[in-house]
Amino acid sequence: MSILSNEIKNDPLGLGYAQWLPDSPGTVLNLLNAPNYSKVKFKMMAELDVIGEYPLGPIEGDTLLTKLETFSLTSDPLASIVKRALKVLSQAEGLNVGSTAIQTMLTQLEIEQVITSQEASNLKSLAEQPASRAEILDLSDITIEQIIEVGV
Repeated sequence: MSILSNEIKNDPLGLGYAQWLPDSPGTVLNLLNAPNYSKVKFKMMAELDVIGEYPLGPIEGDTLLTKLETFSLTSDPLASIVKRALKVLSQAEGLNVGSTAIQTMLTQLEIEQVITSQEASNLKSLAEQPASRAEILDLSDITIEQIIEVGV
C-alpha cells in the first residue's frame, strides 16, 4: 500500500477523506495540499536573522548567541563544532537551520546542558515553516489523478 493510499484509507488525523470520496476528489486534494501544518525545512539564516526572528525577542536571541560563543571557547569536543557553525552563521549566506545536522546538534547541546530545552526548541523552531499534509508525509504536491488512482 502506498503512503498516499494508506493516508486516505486510514485517515490517521481524522480529516474526513471518506466523506468526500469518490464524488469530490478535489476536496481531498485540497485537504492534502493545503499548508495547514508546519515542518522543519531548509532555511538559511545569518546571525542577524537569528536575533531578529528568535521567538522570545532580539535581546534573548543575542544572549543565546553569546552563550553559544562562550561555550565555543571551551575544550568540550562539541565546542569546535559550535564554533564552526557560528562562523558560518556570521557570514551573509548564513547556515541552514533546518538541516538534520544542525537540528541534531541543538539536541546534543540541550542534552549536554549547554543550552536549555526551551532555548533548543526556540532555535529549532526557526526552521519551522508552513507545510501541507502531503509534505508531512514526504510526498510532493498531490494531483487529482493520484487521488482518483488510489481508487478509494
